[in-house]
Amino acid sequence: MPTVIYAYSTDWMNELACSTARQATEGENAREKDPPI
Repeated sequence: MPTVIYAYSTDWMNELACSTARQATEGENAREKDPPI
């Protein structure tokens, strides 16, 4: 049972890190472009 919880926790952490990195990348790309009027 602990193995399942650990695997789920690790998968959740990976998903969180991926989404955070994706948001950071999108934010940088948005700053490079001219803001819409």
